Amino acid sequence: MFDLENCPVPAVFAQEPAKSVSERYCFIPTTRLIDDLRSLEWFPVGVKGSTRAQDIAARHMIRFRSKTDLETPLREVCPELVIVNAHNGLCSFNLKAGIFRMVCANGLIVSESIFASIKIRHINYSYDAVRDAVLLYAERIPQVSQKVQELQQITLSDSLKITFARMAVAARFEGIPGALGVVDLERLLAPTRAEDKGSDVWSVLNVLQSKLLNGKFQIPGKKKPREIRSVQRIITLNQRLFDIAEAVGMIA
Repeated sequence: MFDLENCPVPAVFAQEPAKSVSERYCFIPTTRLIDDLRSLEWFPVGVKGSTRAQDIAARHMIRFRSKTDLETPLREVCPELVIVNAHNGLCSFNLKAGIFRMVCANGLIVSESIFASIKIRHINYSYDAVRDAVLLYAERIPQVSQKVQELQQITLSDSLKITFARMAVAARFEGIPGALGVVDLERLLAPTRAEDKGSDVWSVLNVLQSKLLNGKFQIPGKKKPREIRSVQRIITLNQRLFDIAEAVGMIA
C-alpha cells in the first residue's frame, strides 16, 4: 500500500489556497477528497507533483485503485482512478481514467476521446458529487478495458512502428525544432522488457510511453533527456500517445 503520510508532494496536504486567488475561491483540501474516496473503497497508490515546499498550491496528481483490485492478485492491466487538483484557482478536481501495467509499474492515462475527464468544481464539491463521479467511472471501465484489448489485437508493420515513434517523439518535443531528426527511432522502439517484445499497438505504446516520459533514451551529442515531472505535461503526453496509438491502429 502506498504510504501517503510520507508523500513528498506538499500540495497534497495544503490547508489553504495560494495567496493570489480571489477571496471568492472555494478552497477544498485534497485530503478531503482522499478521505471521501477511501470511504468509497478507493485508495491512493501513487502521487506526482512538485516536491518543493514553495509549491504548496501547485497542480498534483494522485492515482487510486479499488479495494477489490488491491486485495486480489494484480492483473497484467489494472484500471486506476486518476485525480488532478491544484489550489491556485486554475484547476477543478479532474477525475481521469488510468491504466496500471504490472510489468513496467508505469501508469498510462487514457485519451479524452475514450474517457472524458469528470470535473468537480471546488465550489460545487460534495460527497455526493464524488460518489456520482466514481459510479460514472465504474460504468466506463469496461469501455476502457475493451479499448486495451483492441490495441492488443492490432499488429503493426515495421514501417508503421516507425511512424508511431516519429509521431510520439514529435509530441514529446513539441515546440522544440530539430529534436525529431536526431532521435534514433529504431533504438527508441527497442523494448527493454521481454513482455514488450510484441508488435501489437499496445506493446509499442507502452515502450514509447515509458521511454519518452522517463527520459530513457539518448539524443546524440546531447545530455540524456530528463524525466518529465510536470503533472500537466505527464497528463498531456500520456493522452497524446494514446490518441496516436488509436490513429496508427486505425490504418494498420
